[in-house]
Amino acid sequence: MKYFYLLSFLCIYFLSASCGNRTAVCDCSDGQCDTLVIISTNDVHAHIGDMAKLSAYVQSQRDSFSHVLLLSAGDIFSGGPAVDQYKERGYPMIDLMNTIGYAAHTLGNHGLDYSRESLKLLIDKTGFPFLCANADFTATSLKDAVKPYIIKDVNGIRVVILGLIETSDAGHPSSLPENMEGIRFNDGVAVAGNYVSLRDSGQVFVVLSHLGVVRDVELALQLPEADVVVGGHSHTVLPAGIDTNGVLITQTGCYLQYIGKTTLLLKDGKVVSKKNILVPVETLTMIDSAVQRKVDSYANNPVLKKTVGHAAADIAGKEELGNLITDALRTVHRFDIAVTNSGGMRTTILPKGPVTFEQVYTLDPFENQLYVYRLSLEEMKALLKLVYNEKPSDLLRISGAQYTLLLDPADTARALDVAITDYKGAPLRVQPAYTVVMNDYIKERFMPFVDHKDEGRLIKATTAETLLQYLKQGPVYPQPQRVFTVVSD
Repeated sequence: MKYFYLLSFLCIYFLSASCGNRTAVCDCSDGQCDTLVIISTNDVHAHIGDMAKLSAYVQSQRDSFSHVLLLSAGDIFSGGPAVDQYKERGYPMIDLMNTIGYAAHTLGNHGLDYSRESLKLLIDKTGFPFLCANADFTATSLKDAVKPYIIKDVNGIRVVILGLIETSDAGHPSSLPENMEGIRFNDGVAVAGNYVSLRDSGQVFVVLSHLGVVRDVELALQLPEADVVVGGHSHTVLPAGIDTNGVLITQTGCYLQYIGKTTLLLKDGKVVSKKNILVPVETLTMIDSAVQRKVDSYANNPVLKKTVGHAAADIAGKEELGNLITDALRTVHRFDIAVTNSGGMRTTILPKGPVTFEQVYTLDPFENQLYVYRLSLEEMKALLKLVYNEKPSDLLRISGAQYTLLLDPADTARALDVAITDYKGAPLRVQPAYTVVMNDYIKERFMPFVDHKDEGRLIKATTAETLLQYLKQGPVYPQPQRVFTVVSD
């Protein structure tokens, strides 16, 4: 519920423009103002199809304005097989960003998906810095590869750019646990307070945040010295940005559906006006042909087009796709029950017909390892209820059983109880424990907050690898609904 109330609070702050909170002067009619244009993207997640449009748009802004800054607010990897399954994983994204001319990128949680070593090799090939102020990489190969902040001279305007990454309720980013070993993380909002003095180091202070919009509001309250928060992580579409405590918070959604354009006017070296808009990429017609050739080259990987199975009908939506994934996890590995999180599915449909390697890794791009636990019925109920109450968008899909959430009539965002049954609606037989398989995201994000006896064990397989094995067994079909909600009397 804390997210509901905070997001409701955010809605009243939508704006099309705002005067800077440090001065009442917004008159630039005398022609003495400088214009800084910040072009931003966030959570592109390896969706490179429209990078040529982005490049052409950025160039048009550079042709029109003297001071243009291109920034990325995290999560450029994990979501597109042309990038994630390239022989040097992630390199196509780095190559395209170098070509377009990004000035800085903040580390997102999925930046750690490949491995620390892979990330270090990619950073070594970038023409722009990776930023993150609330992580200590001293004991890892990323030491000195990631900077807390930079001061960028944008054709005479000094811009301070501070980077922050989310740390979730578990105290670390939502990524593969083994890839974060040796890295020490701190809360981003709390750490930001240590950088107040940066205000005096530049004419513009930008926080490049991968905290999510709710935490960005907290950040703006903590750090009013910032002019703009260029945000990411929550995949929130902010059409005109939101003004909190005099700080303009922006975010473009995800997957390069929008490009952010923030226009700052400066008079006598101080920000006197701020305005943010989103540009729908589908409305753009100009492309950069050189960038398009690179995109086409990376996309035309014959391995990605290989047929790995067949869908007998369209399998659409989180329910049916979740059924497919959990059926694969349960049957291939021969466990009683399988669960997967709705947020881990990154496509909306597996169309009828041949299924390709590319489609499988588009649906499940994260290389999540699998864990199996021996859980009692009560422990399973606790997990299912916790996930709904803490993060409804990650509602768990299930195989080997179905379940019904009993919702609080006064607050339907809260489950009071859970009933688990077989597919016919009969209560599951009470036994000491069921074997329950899940991905490592669920293990790390939710299992620490569920009372359970078994510590679980790692299975040497990923969800995508398991799905590939399952598809080889024969055609797959959409399966009936297995998750239900009812409001308590």
